Amino acid sequence: MPLLGVVCLLAPLQADATEPPSLRDIEIAGQVLAFQSDHTGGGMTLGVVFNPDSSASRSEAEAILGLIGRGLNVGKIFLTARAIPQGALRDRPDVGALLVTGDVDQALLRTVLAGHHLLCLTRHLDEVAHGACTVAICSKPAVDIVINDANATAADVHFATAFRMMVREI
Repeated sequence: MPLLGVVCLLAPLQADATEPPSLRDIEIAGQVLAFQSDHTGGGMTLGVVFNPDSSASRSEAEAILGLIGRGLNVGKIFLTARAIPQGALRDRPDVGALLVTGDVDQALLRTVLAGHHLLCLTRHLDEVAHGACTVAICSKPAVDIVINDANATAADVHFATAFRMMVREI
């Protein structure tokens, strides 16, 4: 995709990511998780990755954890969540997917994700366009989902064909 296309995509997702996460953001993340080609439903723990040195990152993580609470049904998935400081990524956390907040070390994240079949979602398009995450989600002003195909391939993450037809790829 030409660089201009990527720049046009940055505006709505970055604007949304400056607002606190919403329940709709979490529901969209759950729906994306359900479209992984090997997902069969049931429960999944979402690792909420944050940078402990960034107050914005900590606040975003706390908001996400508060929205999920003790668990949240999203379609075929029952989501639970736990906080993961970015330094703990080196221990390869036992979670079904990662939801990454802003200001997380993308080089560290890329190392953890490489070939480990672990989906990385974020509300920050820059972490998908120039970082290690696979999927950027946005719920305001409209639902928008962007996938970085190279990051998906590097992490060995695959989606159902029907899903790929509904999203934008960069």
